[in-house]
Amino acid sequence: MPRNTRYIPRILSRDIYTYIANNTSLEKKQVRECFKAYGDMMVDLIESDYTPEDLTVLLPKIGTFYFHKHKGRKNGSTYKFYGKEVVAKDEKSYYRLKFKTCHQLNALIKEKTKHYEE
Repeated sequence: MPRNTRYIPRILSRDIYTYIANNTSLEKKQVRECFKAYGDMMVDLIESDYTPEDLTVLLPKIGTFYFHKHKGRKNGSTYKFYGKEVVAKDEKSYYRLKFKTCHQLNALIKEKTKHYEE
């Protein structure tokens, strides 16, 4: 691990593949192929000229991907970034891909973490 970096706990792709393979009848290679196909599908949808802007893509039992319009900046407008005012140049509006977790996961997280402020 490089110096001056803080350790951030994370679950890597290989950990996900292993967990799913250990808890299903799929092999790790098959799980990897499924995630690759899902990722390829997302790229195909984004690159398509026919994808509606209000499209949502469900990730079962986890949440939903959706497109969110990000309004572009106008030349001469000022914005604050880290306490400094920045004058913007023209930037066109565009869509971002966002993710919203499902209600059941949100409720579980809320229940399991409510003790943090005690």
